[in-house]
Amino acid sequence: MKDIDSLYQNLKSDIEKMENESLQWRLFLNFRKKVHNYSFLNTLFIYWQRPNATLVMGFNQWNRIGRHVKKNEKGIAILAPMLYKVRPSDPSEEVRTILKGFKTVYVFDISQTDGDESKIPVVSKGLDIEIDELLYTKLKDAFGKYVEITENVGNNLGTKGYMLSSNGRALSIAVNPNYSVSQKIKTLSHEMSHFFDSENPGFAHLSNQDKEFVAESSAYMFLDFLGIDVSDYSLPYIKSWIKDDMAVFAKLAGRVENVYSKLIESCDNFIEGVS
Repeated sequence: MKDIDSLYQNLKSDIEKMENESLQWRLFLNFRKKVHNYSFLNTLFIYWQRPNATLVMGFNQWNRIGRHVKKNEKGIAILAPMLYKVRPSDPSEEVRTILKGFKTVYVFDISQTDGDESKIPVVSKGLDIEIDELLYTKLKDAFGKYVEITENVGNNLGTKGYMLSSNGRALSIAVNPNYSVSQKIKTLSHEMSHFFDSENPGFAHLSNQDKEFVAESSAYMFLDFLGIDVSDYSLPYIKSWIKDDMAVFAKLAGRVENVYSKLIESCDNFIEGVS
């Protein structure tokens, strides 16, 4: 049985490999979409122990949908919070829930189970939407609820797009209309990643390189979620990101997860049947 210290040591080693291998980071981003219902930290634990996992649940969760874990299968160790309820002495006050730490629990990939297949949750393979003006329009409408989207880049004809801001507040996003619709979708997703990240604490203090890494990693995950391959476009950004500070890595990785989630949530009006 792995203890928490052992998990962290192995996690640290795995993250250090990711920092020096852009391909490894890209593979992790692809993996992250498959297990998005787990925290970022637990996703790293799962990825380190079973990088080919596609659908992960606990022992009892598998049993509830008519599947059972195969004999002698090794569980995937993750961390679960230990929560306790504290009842106040004053009856008028609400019961509080406090976190006292974490414990090691085990989950299993679908490949480690047998049984009923009728209740297996559907794992997204992308939306059945072509890369055309319809998708671009849907994205503009969805994102336009949060910030103004324009195709007026003024005299900046050489740029694909940008986010206009003032005093740390995003005012609008401009997308150059002279590029292909495929490029406009990529640009819009990238700039919206900047927008959502700008709403998070500490954005103003990030370096431009860190901002670009967060935006491109988030947009990469989002577009791949939609079934759009942008690996050739995104790879230069990912290759350019090299960090030695584990704390900085953890901070940016958390931001990527946060922005990716916001991109998905902002488009839930036309993303259906995706888990």
